[in-house]
Amino acid sequence: MDRKLTTIFASDVVGFSKMMGMDEVKTLTILKERREAIDGIIHEHGGIIFGSAGDSVIAEFSSPIKAAEAAVATQLKMKTMNVDQAESDQMTFRVGINIGDVMISDDNLFGDAVNIAARLEAAAKPAGICVSKTVFDMINRKIMVSFEDAGDLELKNIEFPIKAFHVIENKGTPRFTQDSAEIHTEVKESEPGSVAVMFFKNLSNDEEQEYFCEGFSEDLLSMLSRFNKLVVISSHASFAYREKSKSFKEIGKELGVRYIIHGSVRKLGPKMRINANLVSTENENSIWSNNFDLSVDEVFDVQDQIAEEIVST
Repeated sequence: MDRKLTTIFASDVVGFSKMMGMDEVKTLTILKERREAIDGIIHEHGGIIFGSAGDSVIAEFSSPIKAAEAAVATQLKMKTMNVDQAESDQMTFRVGINIGDVMISDDNLFGDAVNIAARLEAAAKPAGICVSKTVFDMINRKIMVSFEDAGDLELKNIEFPIKAFHVIENKGTPRFTQDSAEIHTEVKESEPGSVAVMFFKNLSNDEEQEYFCEGFSEDLLSMLSRFNKLVVISSHASFAYREKSKSFKEIGKELGVRYIIHGSVRKLGPKMRINANLVSTENENSIWSNNFDLSVDEVFDVQDQIAEEIVST
């Protein structure tokens, strides 16, 4: 039996069975429209579809970079097609990518490489992409994305754990990878609106507040990412400086950002005080600063207020 090395792209719809249970005709109509778009993207990137059953698509690519680019393009296209659609008419996909040796039989491909890609797809986040470490090693720093370490995944019917990474959107220069605190690409000039959110310090004696601080910092970062004029660095990169004694100027140079947001959280009974600061990495001058006294149930309102004040600064 013939064999070859190839890159496998696997995708399917999140919650497809539930959608079919609610309205089969409408679901299949939406799926047909989405498949036309996905099949076109796969073809444009040199892929060949060799498996398709129900809502799933399995394709092969001669290049892992092309497979990853097709996956990114697919998710962007699906996101666009979901805009202004009723929630029941939205369709979300997951994608998994793996590379390995496969067996060829009657224009079909078989082997662990195919099975692992399918399992990585199941492990991907909704509207996300999950790739094996082998694929990561080949596409890292070659496409405009960042990565989040997914760890060693125990995949169904796969004998050994698979090291994997989630692919996440990167609006700016691919200056680092999220599995590492090291900077892999030098940024000669920071982009306008580039900002890093640091881990907010816990000023309370309660160690459990560390989890709150992490969640607060992550949520603030996510809110800021929604603003098109900002280029927000991933938390994995900025939080890596939590235990490092470096100046904001040094951090700004390494991450390639013009601004840094830092702050602290102090909890006193049912009340807390959140301090937030926006600093220029060029001269380390404070551009904006504010204190917020609130109760726990007002946290989300404060996050919105901080984001809006920073954007308007």
